[in-house]
Amino acid sequence: MPSPPEDVALLEELGVWAERELATGLDDDRLRTVLSGLQPHTLDLPGWTIGGTSIPHGIVSGDFHDWRIDDGTVDLTIADVMGKGMAAGLLAAGMRGALLARRHEDPSTAVAGLEEQVAPDLSAAEAFATLFHGRLDTATGRLAFVDAGHGLVLHLHADGTETVLRSLDLPVGLHPIGMDRAAGELVLEPGDTLLLVSDGALELWDSTLASLSRLGALHRKSPDLSTFLAGVRGRALEHDPGDDLTVVVVSRDA
Repeated sequence: MPSPPEDVALLEELGVWAERELATGLDDDRLRTVLSGLQPHTLDLPGWTIGGTSIPHGIVSGDFHDWRIDDGTVDLTIADVMGKGMAAGLLAAGMRGALLARRHEDPSTAVAGLEEQVAPDLSAAEAFATLFHGRLDTATGRLAFVDAGHGLVLHLHADGTETVLRSLDLPVGLHPIGMDRAAGELVLEPGDTLLLVSDGALELWDSTLASLSRLGALHRKSPDLSTFLAGVRGRALEHDPGDDLTVVVVSRDA
């Protein structure tokens, strides 16, 4: 299903709008409402469940996550703009819009176009962003992706084992424009789950990659997605991550 033109326009113009409003005294609650309204709803597809949560450290989050479905293919994205607060949130909104405009492209092409468009803004703000962007074929479970310095993806296999996907590339804003990125691919088999998180998730435990396994264990013992996400939010209340926190779950039914 194509994105409504008004959705694309909203995302592409959000950064300009918010910058103008900030200059004249934008109300924090108003900006929070607009940005939080961009968070995607849980997808219940035949054989699949895709959902997530994002908890800002401040008024708005420098993280963003998104998914869009079109004729059996789902575009999946999680990104983390360096820093916190308003500036990071506006840069993240601009990145979201740039990717939405490229949603029919393969991940390598989409990310290359994104970099060309947003790199000047990131450079001007002395910022960078990590990004995982992929296209999932729901019929086969094949996920083609580009990981731009993110490296916080946990593949929970149906047999109880797990794999951490590490990134081979630099973040957006640091990677040389025009240089090819490494393209990745995996297959989610029946019963598999993919957890994609921002680095705030590591702060829920010991700040190391071992926290990904702790998060995976929490997912395995949760009876459903809503229970798992409630557990993540509860953990964040008990152990303030001190950073924006985003968790995305992609599960294939057994």
